[in-house]
Amino acid sequence: MRGAVMSAERFDLFEPKIFSFPVDYEKTVEEMVFAGRYAQKNENVVEKYFHIKKEKSVVLFEGRYFNYPRNISSREVEGEIEQEDRVNPWLPAQSEHILAFGAAFPDEQNERRSIVGLGSKTMIEEICRVICLRKTVASGRRLDLLHWNGDWTSLFYFLAVRPILAS
Repeated sequence: MRGAVMSAERFDLFEPKIFSFPVDYEKTVEEMVFAGRYAQKNENVVEKYFHIKKEKSVVLFEGRYFNYPRNISSREVEGEIEQEDRVNPWLPAQSEHILAFGAAFPDEQNERRSIVGLGSKTMIEEICRVICLRKTVASGRRLDLLHWNGDWTSLFYFLAVRPILAS
């Protein structure tokens, strides 16, 4: 059973939902943020802090969530994601993945509340931060930056991705 989760500590005990979305590497960070149509956005989600490597124009990725019913550190989540499938490994979403995902699936923030791209690490004012897509009651969808250090609660979902290989 591909992608099945056997750990009793995980919320997604059944076959996880896997979805696909394109990442356009010709877009700048600012263009990706604009495409997401966020009600609010952190002013530091810009090219200066989040560098997107320029590769092929558009690459198709598949993604899925990881979520835990306990407090868990960023390092532990990264380890869990990387251990999930050693043949076709998942990776924590980087900035280009989380931004493209937010534009492709805007309603996911309404259901999940907080979706984190742990691979989007950057240093701002000597603090390691990651991009998080959040849903707030007052303002709707928000593009935010959160601390990488510390623990995450069960309210956070972690986006993992892997390229879809041409057959």
